[in-house]
Amino acid sequence: MAATNVIAKITIDKHVINYNWKGDGTKESPIIIDNDEVLPQNMVFRTEDLHIQLKNIDIGVIIFERCQNVIIEDCILSIIKLKSCNNIILRDNLIKDIKILFSEDLNIENNRFYSISNIRLFTILMFIFASISGVVFFLSYVELLYFLRELAFPVLILCAVFFFLDIKKKRNKILISKKFRNNEFIDLKKE
Repeated sequence: MAATNVIAKITIDKHVINYNWKGDGTKESPIIIDNDEVLPQNMVFRTEDLHIQLKNIDIGVIIFERCQNVIIEDCILSIIKLKSCNNIILRDNLIKDIKILFSEDLNIENNRFYSISNIRLFTILMFIFASISGVVFFLSYVELLYFLRELAFPVLILCAVFFFLDIKKKRNKILISKKFRNNEFIDLKKE
């Protein structure tokens, strides 16, 4: 019997008993999900402040919503999504794609990533530069400061330069957030 796709704080005790997971969810005794064959390929964890450790699992999509105190190590993950999470450790995993939304206190180290498009600062830089350019152009009409109109164009050109640099050097770590720099980024090769 496979575990259900959604594991919440109120139902995790049932899973611990049914699937012989070790631990009780405290810092001293985290719930350990290790090399478990009963896990479905798509899972959602909503375990709030329980301490959980996932080790040696191979899973398609795993989503953590409003979770804290989670350690994920030595796993193969196609997609991992961290939404409103805190105190998460990702260590020594093979990850195809990672999405991070409104999460903080993340420790992401020694992983191998196939896709880094969503962790680059490039999108943030483009948004900031485009916003600055738009504001400058708008202010040039409101305040009759025509010289600002001339400043908007170079800012847009700078955005385009960053864009082409990012496309040309996908493996470049210059525009990657510091928390991801100690990971390895590899190309997925078709055979």
